[in-house]
Amino acid sequence: MYKVIKAFTDLHDNDYPYSVGDMFPRLGIKVSEKRLKELSGSDNKQGTPLIKCQLSEELNPERLYDLNVWQYKYREGHLDKGDQRYGKTHIGLLAEDVKQHYPIAANYNKDGDVEDWSERYLIPPMLKLIQMQHAEIEAIKAELEEIRAS
Repeated sequence: MYKVIKAFTDLHDNDYPYSVGDMFPRLGIKVSEKRLKELSGSDNKQGTPLIKCQLSEELNPERLYDLNVWQYKYREGHLDKGDQRYGKTHIGLLAEDVKQHYPIAANYNKDGDVEDWSERYLIPPMLKLIQMQHAEIEAIKAELEEIRAS
């Protein structure tokens, strides 16, 4: 599901009018991936994103902005002494932070304590953030070009 972020008339749906805050597409209407990409980017008649992917709050990729990136060394016993990373400083995420800010990505041990996080559940929302930022950058670039042309 997508949320309308700028009012538009859907030329592919009998000029159906969408207002800011409406859900897109309306019930019973099927929309191609190409059309979704067009409306969520700047490759449309208005030249700016008109819709935004609406995810559940639990899966909202913007929650990743709250995760801190840490520099740390693994505690004794976590890595084998022969491991190339043993005793070295790392950069990464703390499982406790992942549990707090993006719980779907937290992994737990048999006692129910958080002990790790899964990149499988973090990389897709990170990619979504990159895509959203890219669409925003493209819209800003188009707006800047329009200003420069006038």
